[in-house]
Amino acid sequence: MATRDPCTLFRIGPIVNSEFLFRSLAKHLGAEVICDVGAFDCFHSRRFRATGAKVIAFEANPVNFDALARDASLSAAGIELFNYAAWNRDEEITFNVIDATARDVAWRKMISSIRERAVDTSYPSEPVRVRGVRLDTFLTDRLAGPARTIALWIDVEGAAYEVLEGIAGIRERVCLVHVEVEARAFWQGQRLWPEIDSLMRQLGFTPIARSPGDKQFDVLFLNDRWLERSRAIVGVTTFLAWARLRAGLARKKLRSLLGAHA
Repeated sequence: MATRDPCTLFRIGPIVNSEFLFRSLAKHLGAEVICDVGAFDCFHSRRFRATGAKVIAFEANPVNFDALARDASLSAAGIELFNYAAWNRDEEITFNVIDATARDVAWRKMISSIRERAVDTSYPSEPVRVRGVRLDTFLTDRLAGPARTIALWIDVEGAAYEVLEGIAGIRERVCLVHVEVEARAFWQGQRLWPEIDSLMRQLGFTPIARSPGDKQFDVLFLNDRWLERSRAIVGVTTFLAWARLRAGLARKKLRSLLGAHA
């Protein structure tokens, strides 16, 4: 029997501006806490503060974290920083830091991971030891009161499945999850989109939309409890996120055409 392309399995929701949809739904659903997991430079963390939620940023790469820790504007914005790697166990783990010292390879700062690369393996990396934490145990200890509503933004370079395993204990409190997934392996031993989809459905989440992309893309999952009582808001907001993406693509095409005729 022929194997289906994993990308063809994702025909559930529309392709949208997923960041806009995440921020909009987090605000509409009343998320009190947003976790930016794999925060890199905290670009998204800053934007999440506009929703009124408490923002907790996790950045495992010690080089990136040191830069964040020196940025006084983050603490002034009320963003809490932790040099931890979200994982499925509370333990010290190895994190592979990709060399990003050369001026022309600054993008490498974004691809360090718990996992070793399965592609572009020529890039040198240094293994360092970092603290791994389950999000459910960490947040249960960190947050006061059981009524907290949590939204998760997860971008962890091939370790998404394990991070999501680590939310089982708080799944009833998580209203929304935005997660980067892959349809082919970029990192050794990683779980791919179909397995992540299956795990999230077992945890009680439904995928409602995705970002553009073929081999790597973002998926937005909504907790079934919130979905059942917020279908109208979800529908309208998803349409706006779709329209926002289309408008952005149209502007980009127009600029390209004008540039070609300049």
